[in-house]
Amino acid sequence: MTLILNNTEVAKAVTMAECVDAIEDAFKEVGRGWAMSDPRIDRHMPTSKEAIAQELGIPVDQLEHKILNERIAKDAYVEPEAFNAPLIYMFKTMFGAIHKTGIAAVRTSSEVMSMPIVDGKLRYCKIPTGPGGRYTSLIQLFSARTGQLLCIMPDGYIQRNRVVATGAVGTK
Repeated sequence: MTLILNNTEVAKAVTMAECVDAIEDAFKEVGRGWAMSDPRIDRHMPTSKEAIAQELGIPVDQLEHKILNERIAKDAYVEPEAFNAPLIYMFKTMFGAIHKTGIAAVRTSSEVMSMPIVDGKLRYCKIPTGPGGRYTSLIQLFSARTGQLLCIMPDGYIQRNRVVATGAVGTK
């Protein structure tokens, strides 16, 4: 049976120490030739405030307010200039598998981005346009032995911990 988890459940199931151990094991497996991964693939196309507002069912002049003030991802900073620059839709995929664990993972990220000029420099800004003002990225885990879908979860908690754990392993 496939598990469907939310970020709270993922946070309860995986500690930072376990993330560090898993990343270290993954790097060792890569070195042995017992792991595989593909480079991240980014695909993008233009979108607009008007198209987003129409799909969300709100007037375009309320879009910025709704995203900035009603989003659940309140800890996610959204650059104010983000709404004054052209918007793009980006779909990203990443894949990896480790023989030792028998697990293959696919991470998909479906998001709206903006590239405003801030302090004279181009800045990439993610805009939380998913349901409830969330970012929309998922991880799917599969059995590399049977091919079965094991788990579907958002990438929010696990992604942040993966970045920190990779830095921790790099400093060892």
